Amino acid sequence: MRLALFDTFVRTNARPNDDESSFEFLNRAAGPFWERVRQLADAWFVEYPDGEDARDLRERFRGREWGEHIGAWWELYLYTLFRRLGYDIDIHPKLANVTRRPDFGIVTDGEPILLEARHVQSGLVSSGGSAGRDGWITSPLNGLTHPRFMVGVRILDRGERQPRRDAVTAGVLDWLNSLDPDALIGQQIAAMPRIERRAGEWRFELRAIPVTARATATDRGLVGLYPSLGGWDNTMAALKAALKEKARRYGRPGVPLILAPLMTSGSTNTEDIVGALFGTEAVQFSPNDPTTTRLIRRGDGFWIAGDGYRGTRVSAVLVATAIYPWNAAGPLPRLWLHPSPAHPLPSTFGLPTARITDGNLVLSTDDRTGSNLFDLPANWPGPEPAFP
Repeated sequence: MRLALFDTFVRTNARPNDDESSFEFLNRAAGPFWERVRQLADAWFVEYPDGEDARDLRERFRGREWGEHIGAWWELYLYTLFRRLGYDIDIHPKLANVTRRPDFGIVTDGEPILLEARHVQSGLVSSGGSAGRDGWITSPLNGLTHPRFMVGVRILDRGERQPRRDAVTAGVLDWLNSLDPDALIGQQIAAMPRIERRAGEWRFELRAIPVTARATATDRGLVGLYPSLGGWDNTMAALKAALKEKARRYGRPGVPLILAPLMTSGSTNTEDIVGALFGTEAVQFSPNDPTTTRLIRRGDGFWIAGDGYRGTRVSAVLVATAIYPWNAAGPLPRLWLHPSPAHPLPSTFGLPTARITDGNLVLSTDDRTGSNLFDLPANWPGPEPAFP
């Protein structure tokens, strides 16, 4: 009997995600909202052809590492998407003279269309890495409590893998117990005791914050100062780098190729995508007349080199923004079309599109959504709230 993506048991834990992996949370979250999410993913997985590819996808979907989990979800979504759009899909089709195999081949009346999936970690980052995963450190610490201390947290080195909870919290309370809070009350925070800790790939600093005896409480979390989320947005650069890496994998396959990045940042906007594909904006002015300026695009896009086109082997880029198992009823990904591809697409599949026409960006209207394509209610997976 074929295994489902999720385990079968009575679920009673309805709390939000704390320090779990995405799959661990989805697998245990109680309530009708999350049960519908599991039912949909499992129903889609039943349609995925059985065999080694299905076993591999299931293993990655159930993994603790975010990249493997969300990458497997994205492949399952794309397979189901094109099936619902009316196309047969080959998994890992074999290419002539190329050892690597793309994720999918879309079967059409004419030549096949290759489809390669990719998740792109993007959004606000700091010089040390992604700031979005700092909860892997702060959540376990906040599960501790001390009657006379809180702590400030500063992330020194961020890792790609989630550390063990006990590795984050080990020895923290013993360190605080060794300090005298009354001797520290009234001192500037810069003078407070500090300790450096390691947990897996992560390195962080804790600073003791004494609490007066009158403010003693045993039901508050330990963290009083959270790590700064300041940084810069890497969405444009991350998308362009991912497209370049994927485009080189298959040489010149001689048929249309679609790259399908899933942008993990929900703040990805049209300008991010335009900048990655067609070049970043710059202000141009004449040294003889610096008051006269105009906006131009540098020739640094994935599809633009100076005044000409490049990347012509990639016929289109199918961009999705934060499509996850719990919002599959929302907007569909948009198909960005190369202005002059080596192998034009024979169809746009009924998907929302973006194209350059006479130097202007033209976006098609978004009539179709995941709701009507996947036959889901508009308020799916509600109407109940995610967390009662």
